[in-house]
Parts: sequence; C-alpha cells; structure tokens
Amino acid sequence: MSVAIPEDCTRRRMAPAAAGDVGAAPFWYYVDNSGSQQGPFGTAHMHSWHAAGYLLPTTKVAASYYGEVPDEFWPLADLFEASELPFANGAAAPATLVAPDPDFVEAARFSGELRGYIFKADDYGLGYYKDQPPPPRVTLESIKEEQRAKRVKAAAILRNDMPKFDSISSS
Repeated sequence: MSVAIPEDCTRRRMAPAAAGDVGAAPFWYYVDNSGSQQGPFGTAHMHSWHAAGYLLPTTKVAASYYGEVPDEFWPLADLFEASELPFANGAAAPATLVAPDPDFVEAARFSGELRGYIFKADDYGLGYYKDQPPPPRVTLESIKEEQRAKRVKAAAILRNDMPKFDSISSS
C-alpha cells in the first residue's frame, strides 16, 4: 500500500511544529559557540548576519514573537531550506523592540569591515568585537587638577585684562 505525499511536502521540508511560524517571527535568539543564548534580535539583524556569513547552517536559532526567551533551539538548516533566504522578511520588517547589537560576533577569518566592530582575538575567541572606547575616568585628582587649571586661567585673565588708568602709570 502506498501513501500519497502532498506535493508541497516533497518540495519543501517543513520546520518542526514547535518552532512556530518562522516566516512571521519578528525576533530571534541564537546560541553562540560558548553555549550562551543571545537575543532577542530583529529579523533585519539576523538577515544581515546570515548574509555576511556569521550564522552557519549549524547555528542553533529560535523564533521569538514578543521578545520572549524560547525553550528550544534548532539548527538554522532545520528551519529553512537551502534555497530559501533565512530571515528575508527581516530586510524590511519594522521591529517594535530594539535590541542592542551583540558585543561579539564569531568569525573564523576577517570578512571585511563590520561597522562598529573591530576584528581581533580576545576573551571570546577570534571574531568581531564591538568597538567601544574606554569610558572616561573621573577621579578626585582629575577634578582637583581641572579646578586648579581654571583658577590659574582666571588669575591670568584678571592680571592682564584691566588697563591701569592711575596718574602714576599713565605718565
């Protein structure tokens, strides 16, 4: 006895039912190489990272509809066909929740400039790290030095600004 397989099932592997409607998900989480969950990120971010090659077919991802943290993650290849462009709806989809860019994007090699990031090997390994200037350090000594400099400048202005108009200096 043969069972008829619907035509659309032979053309497209279906995502697991527990993954939800991955085509309509506005947010996503992924599991980084250290096993930590990262997210939520808008589909536009995920789309650009996938297009840049930062998300591999083995990268575990999960859809999020309201920014909620998912319980289960699946390899990217299990949710989208190889012929599909994952997160394509994110290219134009407006997100209501703005998530910060990740501090680290793993990359085995330099793939060109990534705006706001520097490529280096550091605590998380080789990849793109968010380029953040060190925070300004304000110390008691720096405040006292600033006050001293202001007093010196004010004294110099007072000494040189006012011309003398007395009878002794004008002759």
